[in-house]
Amino acid sequence: MSWLAIAEKFLPSTRSKFIAAVSVALTTLVYVAFKELPSSWLPTSESEAFLFRLLITETIALIGVVATLISVVCDYKASPNLNQEIKEVRSRPRQKAIDDLAEELSWAIHHLLNKNVSNGAEVSQWESEYKAWCQRVSAKLENRAYFTKANQLHFDRLGFVPPANFAGSYNRHHEWLISQLNLKFERLRDIINK
Repeated sequence: MSWLAIAEKFLPSTRSKFIAAVSVALTTLVYVAFKELPSSWLPTSESEAFLFRLLITETIALIGVVATLISVVCDYKASPNLNQEIKEVRSRPRQKAIDDLAEELSWAIHHLLNKNVSNGAEVSQWESEYKAWCQRVSAKLENRAYFTKANQLHFDRLGFVPPANFAGSYNRHHEWLISQLNLKFERLRDIINK
């Protein structure tokens, strides 16, 4: 396990990591810089100077450890609320992507399913609008941050299409397209409701 992974596990917040890093740096700096102090500040014997250096270094290290532990305890006490806030913030963009799909579904219900078709030219126009809608939805499902390739393929490729027996269809071709639309609605709802 790397040091970074250990730090992530035991030091949950940036504040805790910062305190731990400053403590290590300060302890090292004091230990190294101790010899650079003016000789009038140091004890006269070498053993006393070594003990004094060790005492100051350990004191700073202990203060750093205690400050880090206090920060970690505060982080863990706040973590249920913090974790909930993090989940909410992360779910907002996904919710927007889901809402966009719901808007597309609503558009198709209003502009495709409920559209009156009374001749062959209108069937052709309807088919063009249907294909354009399928492309728009598929483009939105390409967003791999929120949807999988499986979601996109499940929507794009229908396979067997059971007949919808829609009373408002103009002819067999229109009924077949409505059956496709119905199946796409089901699959899009599955994606939205996950």
